[in-house]
Amino acid sequence: MATRVDPTIEVKVFVDRERSRVIFAESGKEFVDVLLGFLTLPLGTVVRLLGKQSQVGCLDEIYKSVEELSTDFFRTEACKGMLLRPISAAAKQCCDLKVRVDGAKRDGERPESSAAAAAGSDAGVFVKGDVKFIVTDGFLVAPASTSLMLTLFDKFDVQDPSSLEQRTLDLSSDKMISLLKRSLTSKNALTAHYFDTAMASDDSAIDILTKNMYPEQGNDADPNLNDVKIKVLQTKNNSSVLYAEVGANFVDLLFSLLCIPLGSIMKTYGKCASKGCVDNLYGSIDGSAQECMRSECRISLLSPKLAPFLGCSTSKLLQVEEQDPGKKANCVY
Repeated sequence: MATRVDPTIEVKVFVDRERSRVIFAESGKEFVDVLLGFLTLPLGTVVRLLGKQSQVGCLDEIYKSVEELSTDFFRTEACKGMLLRPISAAAKQCCDLKVRVDGAKRDGERPESSAAAAAGSDAGVFVKGDVKFIVTDGFLVAPASTSLMLTLFDKFDVQDPSSLEQRTLDLSSDKMISLLKRSLTSKNALTAHYFDTAMASDDSAIDILTKNMYPEQGNDADPNLNDVKIKVLQTKNNSSVLYAEVGANFVDLLFSLLCIPLGSIMKTYGKCASKGCVDNLYGSIDGSAQECMRSECRISLLSPKLAPFLGCSTSKLLQVEEQDPGKKANCVY
């Protein structure tokens, strides 16, 4: 029996070896599609893919709490499973990616068929298919052009472009997952991945957060959203909180974060949502890559929806819409 070869995506990187830096990457639609697909992933999926070492605030600990709690504390066993392996509303589109990071496949699909299907299509999943792209070290995406290359050479003080080392990378699912983590933890994701630099410790600080973390509510916001009250025990000098006594509504709020798509967090909190560069990726959709986006996919990336029946208190707070159950994707995990 022939050994199955996992699909890969070819990407050319331009490397300033002297300064240990990737200036930019040049790619086709397949690479950009996978990067944009990151925005559709529920936060619980991100944590799971990164081995509960996502370094995104305390999401790893929330995920571990769900794992360790007995099913007796959940309404049903399915509720616990839904939090540990949340389904993406964009699963149907992501099943068409050449390289899938979450392991999803269509019902009845053979593992080797996805790459063949992707290769046989001229159109991209999220972007137009007849475009070459430049992806910067900080994950800004734009159509390739000589003027953009010259701008980047000037920005990084590249006096002689011929001195740059050009390397072709074959990116598998594991490599894409590595890039996902770098996008959340580094402002220079391509450099961090290429040179395999050490991950910075989670040094999130409250002073980088927006003054008002409660998003502005639109006219159609749920009027039944109530304040959540908790009781905290803190030290006498008020320098730290020891623990909090909370009700089920607060726990629901925390746990349901695992179902929220990464793109929805970027929409609400922007640069404050990550110490990495995934905000640049999100900003490219309506910015430098706007003309290359498939019109029917643009809104689904800017405002990712929850999968059917995953509506929760957090989604109402962040005004994340739930997908119509009639459009449920026929993908399995």
